[in-house]
Amino acid sequence: TQGLATLEVIDADGIQENARTVGGHLRNRLLELQEKHKLIGEVRGMGLMIGIELGATADTAFPDTLGVGRRVCQRVRDHGVILRPLGDVIVLMPPLSMSASELAQLVAATRQAVDDVCTQL
Repeated sequence: TQGLATLEVIDADGIQENARTVGGHLRNRLLELQEKHKLIGEVRGMGLMIGIELGATADTAFPDTLGVGRRVCQRVRDHGVILRPLGDVIVLMPPLSMSASELAQLVAATRQAVDDVCTQL
């Protein structure tokens, strides 16, 4: 019964539609960031599960010793956001109920962290 109640809340609050809409906006904003930033090689994912591949191409990947993904994730915390690196892939998995203003904060913090680390390389 708790599972059914949870599904009813998800449906009543429009959580799935919000995730689809906000996920699309997040992906678009990150693709815009990719176009402007030499450090971002690829943005991939679905809905609100998105990965940002750091490095221009597979041929120009960063050496593991630089820890670029880890450095970006450490820096983004200074901007009030917690992200997880998987090597040089930054993983974004915000809550399905994420608002437009929270999305703006997430993208701005990610952009600033990538900018900060890029200037150090």
